[in-house]
Amino acid sequence: PLPQAWALQIESAWQWAIFVGRSVLIAIAVWTLVSLLRRWLPQSLVKLIPWFGRSGLDQWKSDVLSQFAAGLQNSRPAADLLATLGRNSRSLSMRNACTFAGRRVENGTDVPAALWHAKLINRQEQSWLNAAAANGNLPSAVAQAAKDIDRRFLSRWRLRMAWVTPLVTVLVSLYTLVFAAYLIGVLSYLVGVCAQ
Repeated sequence: PLPQAWALQIESAWQWAIFVGRSVLIAIAVWTLVSLLRRWLPQSLVKLIPWFGRSGLDQWKSDVLSQFAAGLQNSRPAADLLATLGRNSRSLSMRNACTFAGRRVENGTDVPAALWHAKLINRQEQSWLNAAAANGNLPSAVAQAAKDIDRRFLSRWRLRMAWVTPLVTVLVSLYTLVFAAYLIGVLSYLVGVCAQ
């Protein structure tokens, strides 16, 4: 028979392993659900989603700015374009951002400032668009800003893929190795006890 202390220790280790496994599965399930629902979340919450939050925002911003630039190149009013983009965007955060920027433009704010206040561009892009607007090149500058956002997204994605996949592989391997070593220890003890 197994000593009481060892039986309690084995039971405790099994409970710990089950707890860790279930916790990881729950975390992955919640992350997957939130990642799938990110279109319907506000921009402040989308940013918090690991791995897919910022990349989704960058893709949406790039799409919106590309469409906005195309409309500006066809001489459509900026406020109308932003209102249309706000109505037709597939994500809640871009609908809110475009509607907000459109209202600001209608109230007399210049386009780069409205885009910055709506968090569609950063401060550096705003200053660049201000200079382009002063020179009459706003449509091409907005198109270039969309390309820059897309390029930044792609470079960040490649960097993540370069280190995250090996890291996950190492972590899963370490967990498996530690668990296997523990099981071998328990089994060798049981074999020793049974052999006596």
